[in-house]
Amino acid sequence: MNNSATMTLTQPAQIIDSKSKVILRETLSLVKMAASIAVPLLLLSLAWV
Repeated sequence: MNNSATMTLTQPAQIIDSKSKVILRETLSLVKMAASIAVPLLLLSLAWV
């Protein structure tokens, strides 16, 4: 198998890998944002009781 065929085979895996990295990064940022909103609200509700 020559070099161009190898590149053609490995390219879709790299695209999928980069997409999953982006999805993981976006999910982590959403979780951090949700935690930064939820934790103070939880503490406020506990202090309210």
